[in-house]
Amino acid sequence: MRANTDAAYDIPLFHTVSIGWDDTPRFPAKGEPHVTRFHHTPAVFGSYLRTAREYADAHRDTQPPFVMINAWNEWVEGSYLLPDRKNGYGYLEEVRRVFQTQD
Repeated sequence: MRANTDAAYDIPLFHTVSIGWDDTPRFPAKGEPHVTRFHHTPAVFGSYLRTAREYADAHRDTQPPFVMINAWNEWVEGSYLLPDRKNGYGYLEEVRRVFQTQD
């Protein structure tokens, strides 16, 4: 997250990480998607998760360590966190790697 994020908000900030989203399959008449998924891979998703977790961990003294993931099951628009034929468990493995506690 950018360094000036803390200065911009005086309330807790909970970051949301998304796999991506493209509503053109649902609404083809609209043409170009509003949000696209460039370099849409489990590794890129994992890097976003790590950044969000680092921010949450760095602010444990002022807010709960909370990161939201959007969306869990939006297959038509390409935003789902479930195993598939292309990436297998790749996205779920990234969540495990980033948030697994070390004992």
